[in-house]
Amino acid sequence: MQCEQTQMASPCFLAVFDFDNTITNSDTFYTVHEHLHTGKMPEEAENACVATGNYMPYERLVFSSMSDKGVTRAQIRAVVESIPSVPGLEDVLRFLENGGAEVIFISDANSVFIQDWLDAHKLSHTVRRIFTNPAHYDKDGCLQVEDYHVQDTCQLSTHNLCKGRILEEYCQPEPLLSPIVTPENQHERLADVVTPLWRLPYEEQLQYKYNWALSIVKQFTTKLRLSARKKLTNFIVDLGGLKPLTEEYRNKDEFNIRTGVDGNPKTVGFFIGSPSKGNTVCVRGTNLINIKPSHKQAAQAYEDYIRISDLPACHDLYDGGHWRSFIVRSTSSGKLMATAVFHPQNMENAAVEEEALKLREYFVHGAGAQSNLSSLYFQSRNVRCTNEVAPLTLLHGDTHLMEDLSGFTFRISPDSFFQVNSQAASVLYETALKSANLTYTTTLLDVCCGTGTIGILASRYVRGVVGMDIVPDAVKDAEHNATLNNVSNVEFISGRAEKVVPGVIRGLGMSSEIVAVVNPGRSGLHESVIHALCETKQIQQLVYISCKADNANTMQNFVQLCHEGNFTLRKISPVDLFPHTTHTELVLLFK
Repeated sequence: MQCEQTQMASPCFLAVFDFDNTITNSDTFYTVHEHLHTGKMPEEAENACVATGNYMPYERLVFSSMSDKGVTRAQIRAVVESIPSVPGLEDVLRFLENGGAEVIFISDANSVFIQDWLDAHKLSHTVRRIFTNPAHYDKDGCLQVEDYHVQDTCQLSTHNLCKGRILEEYCQPEPLLSPIVTPENQHERLADVVTPLWRLPYEEQLQYKYNWALSIVKQFTTKLRLSARKKLTNFIVDLGGLKPLTEEYRNKDEFNIRTGVDGNPKTVGFFIGSPSKGNTVCVRGTNLINIKPSHKQAAQAYEDYIRISDLPACHDLYDGGHWRSFIVRSTSSGKLMATAVFHPQNMENAAVEEEALKLREYFVHGAGAQSNLSSLYFQSRNVRCTNEVAPLTLLHGDTHLMEDLSGFTFRISPDSFFQVNSQAASVLYETALKSANLTYTTTLLDVCCGTGTIGILASRYVRGVVGMDIVPDAVKDAEHNATLNNVSNVEFISGRAEKVVPGVIRGLGMSSEIVAVVNPGRSGLHESVIHALCETKQIQQLVYISCKADNANTMQNFVQLCHEGNFTLRKISPVDLFPHTTHTELVLLFK
């Protein structure tokens, strides 16, 4: 793979490797498991991992059991170091390094195993970056492995690490900006990073997004002709959705902490540069036109608080710091929810609770009270993990926010997914439902339903709705939202779509009219989901809502629909959920 970096005079070569069964000739975890773990883990634990696609809980159980049985770090390291490489791969790494290539690993192993193996084989110098699950030995000698990140958008990857997403972000070209961030240019530079189209009049931004939508059609046409030997004809590009609220539209912002231009390590804002490449500076979002003033005020109050705190900020999980991110959500009525994320390090629980109470006092009765928070949550976590592992603690106010959308009310919890532009979300969903040509005899199949927004909005136009999502909490929110709005003709199911869809189709029997709406993450749907949809002959119309239509797998979804399911793209409607950015949602109607 060849890439260009704007700071370099000549192109560099990027070589990307997995680790297990690519560099090494076996899986490191299972090799250690086989050699050192003598006990048998509960079968239900491994089955649960297979069902959810998340093996990390099982690995943690194994390492904990090994520690309890007296297995030492030295023993584990010896097994890892003894694993041979795939023949020739060590020479390949040295050859690439000598040739000036940039070598990175993206692996679902862990940092301890990879580093121990590289050190033993004297190959550490050949690898520029390693993206893997962070790991360390605790004070009791137990190997603790954390999720690299938590994701549910890519069904092709594990729950804890999406390799495609990591590579995509790593290869993202950096903006052609002034190489130095100064007090004078910091806000302009941040605007160029966060809202790269802000300099253009909005009508020109719409033209940019319209042209992008046409480029997607062109890419799709080419792939369709090459893969399925079909032509794309008689489709419509509808611009009805390109007219949203354009400023102060974001209802959720995550503010991070890093060193600012002034050298203060407790600056709350957004990053210029890449933490993975070590060239990051944090700039306050003061002048960003897409963020609400109430969000900026709350973030500034948080910065003021942590700057007077004796505890350091946490830039990295292992740097000894405590104050991490600050997440602000709001509703169209002005209600405000904030969540402070805190790293406990080695603090006792009582000390962590004391810090939480001090933060509450500041935001409820102190200087931070001017932020007028409706809800304040506190989350203490020392790993990248789900909220089930590190629960959120309500310090003040309401447990949820309530947002009105197209005549319905939706409950928003701190970790619920909800489109960040509420007004544009109404346009998006209305565009999708209008495209679907729903009738009172229609059964709507809502794939990747999230908190049930589309299904509930559609419920007044159809006979019934069956929604499904991989995230159990999202399904719980969907069920609650249906009850909240007195909607009785909907059903929501938790599970992977490729496993749920066939059963749902069988349950619908000979329903004469089924319309499918799919709203996956940016990596699209698993091919088996598309296969199940194509096999269902009752589905004569399918609406695909895509947040990243130029993703390779998403594009392949489109081709598979036309090739295997004999669908034809009839209409494409761009909807601008993110004015001043290059992102555009597409609603595609297949018949």
